Amino acid sequence: AEAWVVAADRARPDVCYSGADDGHFKGWDLRAPRRPVFDDGGTHGAGVCSISCCPQVEHLVCTGSYDEALRLWDVRRLCAGEPVAECLRGELACGGGVWTARWHPTRPDLLLTALMHHGFGLVQLHPDTYADDTDHRHQKSQQQQRPPPPPPNTTTEHLSCNARPAAAARLAWRYEAHSSLAYGADWCRCEAAGGTGGEQLVATCSFYDRLLHLWHPPRLPAGWSSS
Repeated sequence: AEAWVVAADRARPDVCYSGADDGHFKGWDLRAPRRPVFDDGGTHGAGVCSISCCPQVEHLVCTGSYDEALRLWDVRRLCAGEPVAECLRGELACGGGVWTARWHPTRPDLLLTALMHHGFGLVQLHPDTYADDTDHRHQKSQQQQRPPPPPPNTTTEHLSCNARPAAAARLAWRYEAHSSLAYGADWCRCEAAGGTGGEQLVATCSFYDRLLHLWHPPRLPAGWSSS
């Protein structure tokens, strides 16, 4: 299959991830490259065209696909051979092929995405999506000491720690000033990129008209909850 994307693990220099047009998402150990550490070929409904490693949470990796979904993975579990269902932290239907996904330089809850025919989007993650397993184990221990959950059709503010939250992520805002295929996007990381009010600057580019836009995204408060 034709390889479309590769990304290096931020915490482990010998590990990298690849995506291909056959929908396979693979992990590799460069010290033993003949066979992948993991090979998931059943989750993505089309080619994997974007992989990005979270700068703040070293085990969190996202994949973007032509099937229009952004997926969030715990790669520690994937590399350990655990079932895919236990490794997938969440997924979001974005309305367009996720050609590019880039994490915010300092916030693990924000991703900038290029969604092909659906423009550019800011994706915000639920905090449970990127919480460490140490937090999950602590929460699970606390939950086991609590009364049983309420019956169906009642409301509760508590989310199961080991299960994915009901809404793991949301498309919080879209930028639609480009009139062509949304293709490239990234956060500007230079000190001069912020405006007088400390605004973040991003760059986006479209394919057929070959345009580059620089713009300030809206400020999204941290700590979004699905409740």
